[in-house]
Amino acid sequence: MQEIIIKIVMILLLAGIIGWNREKQGRPAGFRTHILVGIGSTIVMIVSILLHEIYPEADPARIAAQVISGIGFLGAGTILVQGSTVKGLTTAASLWTTAAIGLAVGAGFYFTAIIGTLIVFFSLFFLSSLEFGKKKIIHQELSLKLDLDKLDFYQEINDKLAEQGCDIKESHVEKNIINNEAIISIRIAGSCPEIKELDYWFLEREEIKGYSWKEQ
Repeated sequence: MQEIIIKIVMILLLAGIIGWNREKQGRPAGFRTHILVGIGSTIVMIVSILLHEIYPEADPARIAAQVISGIGFLGAGTILVQGSTVKGLTTAASLWTTAAIGLAVGAGFYFTAIIGTLIVFFSLFFLSSLEFGKKKIIHQELSLKLDLDKLDFYQEINDKLAEQGCDIKESHVEKNIINNEAIISIRIAGSCPEIKELDYWFLEREEIKGYSWKEQ
């Protein structure tokens, strides 16, 4: 019992360290999510070992192995595709790694779990400032598709962009009467600082039939 408590407390701390970094960066999966993933994978490993002790013929690695593949579904929820840009891969990878660290703790490989956590934290905290060959964004172009009878929503879109700190340079509307659609193109200087919040807002609005970002 004491060993189980030690394992749970240890993964709480280790997963919390990784989750704290993601929370600080404002990522979809933050402090609580990483802790839950870490504790869940640790419990799965503990249960697998206990089952093997009760039923020696049982394979302790069979249940635990499903954690690594299953965590992929959770990680996929943190990934956003904006045109040719993909965001959230680092957070998805941190969730996957946290699950692996949880399995290590559950199996009693404490040194491996601690070293792994330190390396992950170093990579997320210190290496994020290095931008090898990263292209500077001169401007972004936002394209939104609306029904023609929803064009009154155009002003609300502009207000939302301004609220999120987007520097709008120009915009125009292209009407397609045949398809009863309107394409709004908005040119933004640099990049919007709160683009993630805008993505969530666009997805929640029924007036917006589709949208895309382009960077140059």
